[in-house]
Amino acid sequence: MPTPTKPPRIALAELPELVSADGDSLLARDERDRQRYGGADLTGHDLTGSTFAECEFLAVTLDDTELRGTRFVESRIVDSFAPTLRAARTTWRDVLVENPRWGSAELFETRATLVDVDLRTTTFATVNGLEGLRGVTIDDSQLSLFAPLLATHLGIRVD
Repeated sequence: MPTPTKPPRIALAELPELVSADGDSLLARDERDRQRYGGADLTGHDLTGSTFAECEFLAVTLDDTELRGTRFVESRIVDSFAPTLRAARTTWRDVLVENPRWGSAELFETRATLVDVDLRTTTFATVNGLEGLRGVTIDDSQLSLFAPLLATHLGIRVD
């Protein structure tokens, strides 16, 4: 019997000393390092192609924030809120996401590679593109919710 999966271990240990920054100053294609955005309302902002390295986002609102092609590297996102998270073709390397409240999340890329992605405490209403989940860890109850989707995806008829 295989051993249970352990939570992923990302390389993010402690963030360096961060400078508090104002989210209103963020623009598309920005490159930001070692900044903290606390309580920022980024609703409707265009952050396309931006890079955030060693940054922290605490209780930020990301509703309809355009994050297409944005890179998050060695960063932390805690208590974020987004009825709609628009983050297609993003890069997430060594990023810790805690307690997100996302109604829907557009997280897709035709060549995505997922490693050490733990979705065991996540609640799903629906999932599109099951092949994009290769490399994630889910729990038994999530598997039972995914079973009909997986059967349809694989062309299995359950009668």
